Amino acid sequence: MAGSRSLPPISFPLEEVEALVLGARWVAEHAAPEAAGAARQAVARIMDALTPEQAEAIRGIALFVGPHADDAFDELDFDPAPLHASIQSERRLALCYEDGAGEVTDRVIWPFAMALFDRAEVLLGWCELRRDYRTFRIDRIVAARVLLDRYPRPRAVLLGEWRQADGVPHERFRLVERGVGER
Repeated sequence: MAGSRSLPPISFPLEEVEALVLGARWVAEHAAPEAAGAARQAVARIMDALTPEQAEAIRGIALFVGPHADDAFDELDFDPAPLHASIQSERRLALCYEDGAGEVTDRVIWPFAMALFDRAEVLLGWCELRRDYRTFRIDRIVAARVLLDRYPRPRAVLLGEWRQADGVPHERFRLVERGVGER
């Protein structure tokens, strides 16, 4: 969700296109509306780039994603664009947040990532109020506003610190770090 940047033309073997389409199907079925729409648009672009034979093969993929739970991904009552903007620009974010018990608090966080779980999309960040890393269900954010000042440590450093503090193995992030042909 990085704005209008584009990748250079690239070719994929059919098996890799199948994997990309399966992943996009999951996002389209389970993610919040903005990400779901982006996944559908990405698949449409992929399909447009394929030969008719390749497109027919992709349409015949027998790998599908089941429907999400009824209580997953409630409609958002606010525009999530400030969340993405804050992460990309490494700027502090003012949140009005309602927790699971219905208590509403105002917080300032340093958001560094978003994560997609089976039942919720969450914002990961350093919370100035709690002085610790916290996760915030996006569907519980009442309002969000990007502040002018940047947070003091780079996003990649915060992500590494969070990963280490929560015991998340580095291998979970290696998917995007592997070279072509590396398994």
